[in-house]
Amino acid sequence: MAYSRLPRLTLGLGTALLMALCGGAQATPSPRPAHAPSTRARSAAAVRPVAKVCRHEHRWVHSKRVIVRVCRPAAPARPGVTATGPTSGGTRGVAPTRPTATGDRVSRVGERLVLGGRAWTFSGINVFGAATDDATNRGCGGSIDLPGLFGGLRPGSVVRFWASQGMAWDEKAGPGHVDFTGIDRVVAAADRTGQKLILTLSDQAGTCDDGRWHDQAWYDGGYRTQGLAGSYLDWVRLVVARYAGNPAVAFWEPVNEPEASDCHGGAQGSACYGAPRTCADSGEVSLRAFFDTVGAEIHALDPGGLVSTGFIGRKQCGVNGGGFDRIAASQQVDLLTYHDYSGADETMPPDLRDRVDAAHRDDKPLAVEEAGIAAGPSCGSPVQRADEFRAKMTTAFDAGIVGYLPWTMQGASESCGFSVGAHDPVFTVLQSLPATTRPT
Repeated sequence: MAYSRLPRLTLGLGTALLMALCGGAQATPSPRPAHAPSTRARSAAAVRPVAKVCRHEHRWVHSKRVIVRVCRPAAPARPGVTATGPTSGGTRGVAPTRPTATGDRVSRVGERLVLGGRAWTFSGINVFGAATDDATNRGCGGSIDLPGLFGGLRPGSVVRFWASQGMAWDEKAGPGHVDFTGIDRVVAAADRTGQKLILTLSDQAGTCDDGRWHDQAWYDGGYRTQGLAGSYLDWVRLVVARYAGNPAVAFWEPVNEPEASDCHGGAQGSACYGAPRTCADSGEVSLRAFFDTVGAEIHALDPGGLVSTGFIGRKQCGVNGGGFDRIAASQQVDLLTYHDYSGADETMPPDLRDRVDAAHRDDKPLAVEEAGIAAGPSCGSPVQRADEFRAKMTTAFDAGIVGYLPWTMQGASESCGFSVGAHDPVFTVLQSLPATTRPT
């Protein structure tokens, strides 16, 4: 519900990413790749010119979220940008210098998060399309002023964004070309300003990624072979190894809003949310095995990294019933999540109270990772929404959660929606909550 859904993306898949991971001429060694530069570099000026760049953007029409395809003239190539992944010819470009890693990393002790030797709680904002870059990837949502975004948050805030295959897949450069420029820019901007990140590596419906619904078969092993350019698991290994050890990376999130349901009626991707879906009793077993495997891969590549669940946290297949506790008990899971779209009137939804209690039982921290309150000309002012967020955040932090992220920064809503503009009053609330003193 919380996430804007895009139509299925029909793509020609390249094999070069798989080659780079599994033994190509300049492949990264396993299990912990060292991204040594190659002897060849390809500047952005060498990218094949195109007349225009198209992407999907989110609009609100008559109180409903819709997706529109927007095309703009292609942005000129920026000097000094190099290819950072394999091309269809199997050539790896020069990997950029890793962002300056000078800050502390977030760690976990039982139910607490720790930063700089002290208990740490956080607020921040979802910006799922932060890695959008017209010159190097297909994008997802509008372009974001990254210096303004990170500079406008108080130090130690958290930005959650999509670091999926689709956000590093350069379709303009040919099949299979991976370019990390957009994701690199986000990580570097966070590192420079002392902010933290949640990198979401895929989406349940394949939005901003391969456009495929992740059904139970995918969680049972399809993720090992299916993906946009190479498999999902190949992508996890590549992206985690690239940013391993960077203090800006607080959490790795394998999938946004995972559920092990099967979609029927011929629906694909985000259309499955409106289609019949079934849930096998073994759904929670499938999700637990997935988190055990992918979480172990992440922890092996980035021993100081933490893994979050990305759960909506209510009645999703594999999470409902005892599934939440079963997955929370995994040693490969560090942060439990809940997505709150209950409305402004419920400062503490019953489902959230249940998840707070579950987190105490499981000795794991819990964050409200998405929270949406609608605002716009037809349904309430941004000032009113900021006051409503303040009430909900205060109640949730008092109940014991460790973090809270409103959904989502993407420009002002056109009619009535969850979008938060760059100068929205909610940012004033984020400057003051949580009230816990943060390490400096």
